Amino acid sequence: MSNWIKSPAYNQDEYHKVKYTKSTSSLSDNTVFCFKKIDSEYDANILCNKGDKKLHKAFIKKIQIISQLSIQEVRSSTRTGCGFELLDVKCLKKPLPNSVTEDVEKVNVFRFGGRKARIIGYYSGGNVFHVLFIDPFLDLYNHGS
Repeated sequence: MSNWIKSPAYNQDEYHKVKYTKSTSSLSDNTVFCFKKIDSEYDANILCNKGDKKLHKAFIKKIQIISQLSIQEVRSSTRTGCGFELLDVKCLKKPLPNSVTEDVEKVNVFRFGGRKARIIGYYSGGNVFHVLFIDPFLDLYNHGS
C-alpha cells in the first residue's frame, strides 16, 4: 500500500456495540431462522404494508438477538423477553401452510415490537425455527381480553 493512502478508520464508539450478552455456545446450539415455509399473506411484505419502520427494526433486532442465544437460553427466557409461548395449532384462525406436516400440533410465538406483533412458527431438528407467519396486526389468534 502506498504511503499516500490511509487505511479506513472504523468507528468503535458505544453506539455500535451490542447491548446484550452473546451466547458462548456453538452455532449448532443456536436458533437458525428459516423462511422457506412462510405464508405468502403473512410474510415480510405485511410489515412493509403496515409502514411502521420501528416495527421493521424490532423484527430484525428480535431475530438477531434470538439467533445469538442458545436454545436453552431462549427456552428459559420469558415470553415477553427472548422466549416464546406455545400455542395449539387449533387456536390459529388460519390453517398452517401446506408445506407443514400434520405432526405439527403446536406453534411457538415470539413477541416483537413490545406487545405489538408476533412471529409464529415451529422448531424442527432441534434448532431450526420455521417462520410461518409474521403477525403485526395480532389477528391470527385470540389474545384474550
